[in-house]
Amino acid sequence: MNDEIWLSIGRPNKIINDTGIENFELAEFRITVNSITDSALVRVEHYWVAPDEVMFNDFAYQLSTDRYWRVDGLLFDNLDANARISFDGREQSSGYTDLELMQDVNGVQFNEDSLVLMYRPDQKADWTPWPDIDINTLGSSTDKFGRVEFDGLLKGEYTLAWRKSSVGIEETLKEKSMKVYPNPSSSEITVELADGIDLKDLEMRLLDLNGKVISSQNSARIFRIDLSGNSAGTYLLELRSNGLIIETQQVVFNPR
Repeated sequence: MNDEIWLSIGRPNKIINDTGIENFELAEFRITVNSITDSALVRVEHYWVAPDEVMFNDFAYQLSTDRYWRVDGLLFDNLDANARISFDGREQSSGYTDLELMQDVNGVQFNEDSLVLMYRPDQKADWTPWPDIDINTLGSSTDKFGRVEFDGLLKGEYTLAWRKSSVGIEETLKEKSMKVYPNPSSSEITVELADGIDLKDLEMRLLDLNGKVISSQNSARIFRIDLSGNSAGTYLLELRSNGLIIETQQVVFNPR
């Protein structure tokens, strides 16, 4: 099937100039605008095909073969928004959207609590799990029906997956942490990693809200990142280990 077949026709583009909820009905995608300066154009494309499986750990994750989304637009730096995706893998439902994804794999039973939102800034990048999502099971974690909500919407591609192996992943997430200050900042930030973290193979990235990598460096226990020269706004600080995102934090830059 042609991977450019998509369903978000009608009104895939929306000009947003106020806070509140914006529904992209045909894309089955909803955003909540928390703040906006001036206006922004947001485009959400919904592809009813499997995304390619370029990802760092296919042993641990079962990637959706049902669908994925592409979020794009103009003046995205003006926008701070959360997003919500509904899922439905019920075989008896006429409106199922994720039937293939929500099947048991090699004896591992699917559960809604194992759902993961995968993200990549573009098709050249690997799929990585979004660091912090809220899974609303709508009452049952086994009926394959609910919602995934997440903060800090970025331009890029999104799809669903589920964690079929927790080996080396949950332990890593629990152990890794970082402290960022001052935040907001008018010039530079200091990043301090928690004691006991193995610095080997760690990478720190600073990204804008379009997903563009502004700077990248190997991590030390304590280090500084100079924000001067960048435009005022919100940025994403991303800590990676062997390509896996283990923590992110938003950084606000307000130059004097």
